[in-house]
Amino acid sequence: MNNRQKFTLKLDEHVVQGRRQFLLDNRHQHDIAEDLLQEALNEARVGMWRNDSQAGFNLGKKLFRLMDGSGSVLSSELKKCDRHKPCEFYITLPTELDALPVELLAEETGFLQVERKLNIYRAEMDRSSSWEPEDRPLKMLFMAASPIDLEERTLNFEDEEESIQRSVEEWPVELTIDDLGSLESLATTVKQSQGFDVIHLSGHAVVDLKKGPVFCLENAKGALDKVTPDRLVDAMKAYPPRVLFLSGCETGKGDKRLSLESYAHQMVKQGVPVVLGWGLSVGDTSATQMARHFYEYLALGKPVSEALEYSRESLKNQYVPWPLLRVYTDGSPIDKGLIIRKEGRQAGSDRQATYRKLNDEKVTVLEKGFVGRRRALQQGIRTLKNPNAEGGFLIHGPAGVGKSCLAGKLIEHLHSADKSWALLVFKGKLYPEVVLDECKKLFRSDQEKWEKGLEILNEEKDKEFSVLIDKLLSGVFKKHQTIWYFDDFEDNLEQVNGEWRVKEGHVEVAKALLDSLTFADYCTKFLLTSRYPFLLEILGKNLAESLTSYPLASMKGADLEKKIRQLKGIQETGHAELHKVYSGGNPRVLDWLDKVVQTHSNLDVEELTEKLQSTRDHYVLEYLGELLAEHEGSEFVRFLSEAAVFEEPVPSEAFAALELSEQTVRFTQTGVNLTLMEEERNPLDRSGSYTVHPLIRTDFWNKVNSERGKELHGLASQWYDQWLEEHDGEWNSRRHAMEHALCAGRLLSGAEHARILGMRLRNLALFREATVVNSKVKCNTRNFRQDFRRGTKLKAFAWPMIE
Repeated sequence: MNNRQKFTLKLDEHVVQGRRQFLLDNRHQHDIAEDLLQEALNEARVGMWRNDSQAGFNLGKKLFRLMDGSGSVLSSELKKCDRHKPCEFYITLPTELDALPVELLAEETGFLQVERKLNIYRAEMDRSSSWEPEDRPLKMLFMAASPIDLEERTLNFEDEEESIQRSVEEWPVELTIDDLGSLESLATTVKQSQGFDVIHLSGHAVVDLKKGPVFCLENAKGALDKVTPDRLVDAMKAYPPRVLFLSGCETGKGDKRLSLESYAHQMVKQGVPVVLGWGLSVGDTSATQMARHFYEYLALGKPVSEALEYSRESLKNQYVPWPLLRVYTDGSPIDKGLIIRKEGRQAGSDRQATYRKLNDEKVTVLEKGFVGRRRALQQGIRTLKNPNAEGGFLIHGPAGVGKSCLAGKLIEHLHSADKSWALLVFKGKLYPEVVLDECKKLFRSDQEKWEKGLEILNEEKDKEFSVLIDKLLSGVFKKHQTIWYFDDFEDNLEQVNGEWRVKEGHVEVAKALLDSLTFADYCTKFLLTSRYPFLLEILGKNLAESLTSYPLASMKGADLEKKIRQLKGIQETGHAELHKVYSGGNPRVLDWLDKVVQTHSNLDVEELTEKLQSTRDHYVLEYLGELLAEHEGSEFVRFLSEAAVFEEPVPSEAFAALELSEQTVRFTQTGVNLTLMEEERNPLDRSGSYTVHPLIRTDFWNKVNSERGKELHGLASQWYDQWLEEHDGEWNSRRHAMEHALCAGRLLSGAEHARILGMRLRNLALFREATVVNSKVKCNTRNFRQDFRRGTKLKAFAWPMIE
C-alpha cells in the first residue's frame, strides 16, 4: 500500500436558484454560480487549451478557484498534505458538465497532476471492485480496429502495436495481439485466454445520433461495426479486465445533446473497474507514447496509480497528451499492482515464429508468430465466410512472401476456431486418385456425418472423375461447410506467352473441381496458394474467375519491422537496416538471412554484406533466374528496367506517364504473372498498384544509363506532383516525390515537397526524420546555390529551411 491521501469532489446534478452545490468528501462546502460554470464550459469547448499550455493553465486555475470557494477549502486540504506523498482526487460531474477538463486543475505553482504526486479520476462511486495482485506475468491484450469503409483516415495501428510491444517485451508480460479487430474475435480471444489484466483497444470513436457513443470496430469482413458500450461489455463479460484502455479519440467525452455519459464512463458503470479514454482527438504518436509508458510501469508490478503518474511524468515537458487522458474508476483501490513481480521471472513476450503441419504433415503453416497482413486476412475471411461471395480465394505472389502462412491463418480462423468447418488439404500436383483418396479419409473420420459421401464413392467408383466430383459437391459438400486447401498450385501450371495455364496432365482435374464448385452453393470453399495467377477457360469462360484473386507482396513498414524483431540472429547483429535492404521485405529471405548470421557469428560489416548479397543472389537464381533468362534483351526487360525508377507501388498509369512502351498495361500484367513485379490491392476499390520485385529492382535500374535515368526521375516527379494534388497523399508518397524531384534537378518541386513533409514530421514529433529530410534537400542544392537564391518564389518558403 502507498498510504495515498484521497478526496472525493462532487458537483451536484441539480441547479437551485442558479447555483450548484460543491461537496468535498460528501460534505456540502459551498455553492458555485451556474453562469460561472457555463462560462468555463464554453471556454473549454472553444478548445484553445488543447494545444496551448498557457490557456490550459489559466482554465485550470479558474476551475480550481470555483471548487476552492471563498473558504479556500481545497487549498486548505492540500496544504495539510505532504507534497511528496501520493494524493488522489475522485471527481463526480453531472453529464451536462462532463466537458469540463478537470484534469487541468491548477494552483499558482502549476498543474496539480504535474507539480504534485496527484492523480485526478472521474468517479462512478456507487460500486467498488477489488482485486489482489497475483503471482504471475501480466496478461495483456492489444486489439486495433481500422475499418476499410470508415470515412475518417485509416488508423496507423501497426506503429502503435509495435511501440507497445517493444515497451513490454523486456518484462514478464504475456502480450496477445488480436489481428482481426472485430467484436467476435475479441470475445473469442478473451474466452480462450481466460481473461486479461489489461485490454487495450485502439481505433476511432464517435457519437452516433441514434446509438450514442460507439467504438468503431470491424466486422469479420473488415467493414465498420459501431459497437456500443453494452455490446463491448457483453463480449468481455466472461472475464472482464481490471484495466481497459480505450485508445480512441473522444472515448472520454460525453454528449450533451443526448444527455449521455462518455463511452469510458459507461464501461465503468457496467462493471469495468478502471477505464482510460481520451477527452478530445489526440494524435496517434502522442497517445502511443503515453500508453507505452503506462504499460511499462504496470509490467514492473507497480500500482495503477503509480503507472499513471509515471506516464505523465515521462511526458512532463510535453504538454499534450496528458491533459487529454481521462481516467474513470468505480472507486477500486488502484494503489495496488495487477501482478506481483519477482526478480528472475523471464520476459513473457515471445516473438519467435513456430510452425505446425496440416493433415499428415503435407503442408507447413505458422502456429505462432504470424504478423501483419490485416487486409489480406479480412479479404480472405470475407470470401470464405460469405455464402454469396466467390467460391474460393486464390493467394498468389512471389516465392517466400508468406502465402502458405496466410492460408494457415485463414484456416485457423475458420476450421480451427469453428469445428463445424471440415478441411481437405492438397499439396502440389493434382491427380484424380489423390483428390478422391483425401475425400475418403475425411468421410471415414466421421462416417455418420459423411455417410452419403462414402455411398457415392463406393457405389459409383467406376464413374468418371468429373461425374463423381459433380455428385459430391452438389450433394454431401452442399450440406457441410468445408475448406479445400490447395497449396503450391503452381506445380500444376506452365507458362504460355507470359500467361500461366494448367498443364495437360492436370487440366481435367482442375476443370472438374472449378466447374463443379458452384454446385455446392458456396457452402464449400476452395483456398489456393500459387506463385502465379492462371487461366482455365471452358466455352469462353475463365473458371479461375470463380476465385477471388489476391496478390500478396513483400512486407514493408510496421509489418516488416515486426517480422525482423522475431529473428534473434538479425537482432543480435545490430544491422537490421542492412537486412531489410538485402531481403527486399521477403519473409523467406529474412529467415535465410537469420540462419546465415546465426551460423556465421562475429562477421564484420564487409563480410556480412557479402553474405547478404550471396543469399539475395541465391533467391533470384532459384526462383527468378529462369524467367529472367527467357526474356533477357527483350522490350519487356527494358520496360522493367525503366519502371524500376519507382521504389514504391504505383498505379499502372504512373508507368504510362514514363512513356515507356505502348504495351505498358500488358507488360505490367506480364510482370505480375511472372512474379517479376508485385501487385498490391486497395481494400476499398480493389484498384492495383505495382512495383518491380524488390530483390531485382536495383539490378534492373542499373541497366539504365544516367542520362535516361535523370529523364525518368523527372517524369516520375511530374507524375507525383499531379497525383499528390488529386489525392493529398500520405507522407511516404510525399517523400518519394521529393527524392524524384531532387534527382531530376527539379529543385522548386523538391523543396516544396520537403517543406510539407518536414511540417508533417515535426507535427508528429518525428524530429530526427525531419532532420533527414532537411539534409537531403541541402545535399542536393549545394551545387546550385546561386541559381537557387535567385528563385524569389522559393526564397519565401524553402530557403530558410535549407539555409
